[in-house]
Amino acid sequence: MELEEEFGCHIERDVHVSAGGGWLWFIGAVVRGEDLVGIDIKEHHGNGIPYFQVEHLLGLCATLTLPRFQKCVVYLVVVSDGPADADLLVKEKLEGLLRAAGLEGQVRLFRLRELRAKWGL
Repeated sequence: MELEEEFGCHIERDVHVSAGGGWLWFIGAVVRGEDLVGIDIKEHHGNGIPYFQVEHLLGLCATLTLPRFQKCVVYLVVVSDGPADADLLVKEKLEGLLRAAGLEGQVRLFRLRELRAKWGL
């Protein structure tokens, strides 16, 4: 819901995208002009996140051909209920992975408590 507000449109969930000889799976996605904006969401409880999964996804996005799209833009979203001071390290690590992959993208960090309060969850 928070990202739909940011994008100003509906985010399709559980998206499978043809990518050459296989498929990419995103938790959510939107189309921006000729680009696919893929959304990956991770939970952070204070003990890190599975960076190897993020690295794998970014590697796929950087190398696979998406027949319907010019490029893949990746939104890495972290919903955190761990210690707030650990969030900055997670964000910096994810931004570094995006830069290393050479992809356009964003890292969004949300606090679970704030999302629950805002959206009445």
